[in-house]
Amino acid sequence: MNSKLLLLIFVITLSSCSLAPVVSEKTARSLGGGNWETNVGLSPALNLTVGRGFGDNFDLHVSVESQIVSLVDVGAKYAILNNREGLSLAVFGGAFSDVANSSGYYAGPILSYKSGWFELYTLSKYNNVTWKADESTENDDSVFDFKLTEDQTFNYWQAVVGMNLWFADGFGINVNGKKLFIENSSEDGDELIPSLHFLFRY
Repeated sequence: MNSKLLLLIFVITLSSCSLAPVVSEKTARSLGGGNWETNVGLSPALNLTVGRGFGDNFDLHVSVESQIVSLVDVGAKYAILNNREGLSLAVFGGAFSDVANSSGYYAGPILSYKSGWFELYTLSKYNNVTWKADESTENDDSVFDFKLTEDQTFNYWQAVVGMNLWFADGFGINVNGKKLFIENSSEDGDELIPSLHFLFRY
């Protein structure tokens, strides 16, 4: 990993309070009624997600992502095609807010394929952000190529490709890469962002 990528991860972790949650779904498969999942990791900001299955195809979750201030996200996923092995397809969405500047919503589809202990997935996420400027937002953001000194609403897309390695029914490791598609993006905003998570199902 080169020094520029390490610097990018550090800068985004410290100054990405203008973003929607960077963390996202990791499989199109549902948890199943009454089942829980906790995942924790770096996306690249430290984050924690707790989810629960309601019925065979519907999940709810709450996430906290440690950007400059904590960003809280409440979301849902509905599995249209839901297979323990093989191909699955779902749609997801949610709303988020921090205590300072940003709030909004997101939505998108996710496709996954599981074979034994190995699972691949890809998703596309539309993010809509309402930004409230204050005295702490005078500096340029590391991802956006404009100053966030005025109240505004903007949107962008996020694409993710990743894999889950399931070492047991209740434990897995997630590795993924994500890219933000922003109309007014800085050079740093065009970089691929890596993530690592630990998944616990119970």
